Amino acid sequence: MIARPAERLHVEVASPDPFARGAARGERLRDTLPGGIAGYDRFFRLGGISSQQVRDDAERALDTIDAFRPHARAEIEGIAHGAGVDVWRIAALNARTEILARSATIPPGECSTIVRRADGACAPFGIQTWDWHVELNRS
Repeated sequence: MIARPAERLHVEVASPDPFARGAARGERLRDTLPGGIAGYDRFFRLGGISSQQVRDDAERALDTIDAFRPHARAEIEGIAHGAGVDVWRIAALNARTEILARSATIPPGECSTIVRRADGACAPFGIQTWDWHVELNRS
């Protein structure tokens, strides 16, 4: 199987209100987000994780996010609103690594991050990759 390059969709939104920012992002992702949700639903099933367990974990993650950073929860809720999907679905995508960690059949996978700190000559920047699971390959 030869992997095709993923389609790139640059989403840039700006708003001081986290819900409005999320809603704008969700609207831009409305056509592509259901495919990502379906892909992870399949991946969770392959991992032996029931949809009820995914939902429970996602809602627990959302409550934890709310306790730590309420503005992040508002943005997640905005994304769900803009995309026309249930909030727990977006929370499950955000907590995918933690949810998949309960699987007995899928080996652990984790994201990788590289960050360069600012040295005064340039701004800091970061690069992140994730989901190193062949099952998520779009071919």
